[in-house]
Amino acid sequence: MQCGACLNTFDALEHIKLDAAVDPVTLDDASVVRQRTVFDGVSSDGRSERGAQVRQRRSTVAEHGPAESFWRRFAWPLIAVLVAAVIAVGHVSRDRLATTPLGHTMVNAWCGAVGCEISAIRDFSAIRLIRRQIYAHPSRDNALVVSLAMVNDAHFAQDFPVLLVRMTNRAGAAVAQGEFEPADYLDDFDTSVLMQPGRAVDVQLEVEDPGSDAVSFDLEFR
Repeated sequence: MQCGACLNTFDALEHIKLDAAVDPVTLDDASVVRQRTVFDGVSSDGRSERGAQVRQRRSTVAEHGPAESFWRRFAWPLIAVLVAAVIAVGHVSRDRLATTPLGHTMVNAWCGAVGCEISAIRDFSAIRLIRRQIYAHPSRDNALVVSLAMVNDAHFAQDFPVLLVRMTNRAGAAVAQGEFEPADYLDDFDTSVLMQPGRAVDVQLEVEDPGSDAVSFDLEFR
């Protein structure tokens, strides 16, 4: 053994008194001192590591406070609500999302998984005229032929537009106009047929000649 005061070593067996009474108060006091030493980490031997373990255990217990308990209890319900909200918004807005290449791919995958349908996408601003002209009808009096070619520059197929033809005078004012549905300018039109990307569509429209005031015309897609 080693004396805690003078640090001298001695044989403890030579000093054992088997008939000595043990003072429980003294043992309690010594236990308190040792316990305090371990918690404070003052001991120069391995008990300092034990004190670190106790402190680590305390900090671990402190981590499971009210905030963490609240999170553990309500985390999954909150996540489920957020996921449901995202799904609902995506389902309602799927037609709008599908107007972009990435969104169209995502919506296609989504509808393939849940069985929804994508309404026909429309972006008539992506339709480009590559030819337009007007001339007298070759076999009818007081009639004109509006000839045009249009291309769908969108990355997706879309509905054929309604064509609004407007005849104008020299001042740009409209003197006559008419609307033409896809069935009016496409032979054997089927509503399931869409305007494919990059494919030119030739259109011939027969219109009544509004007279000499009409010197030009313009087109609008609706």
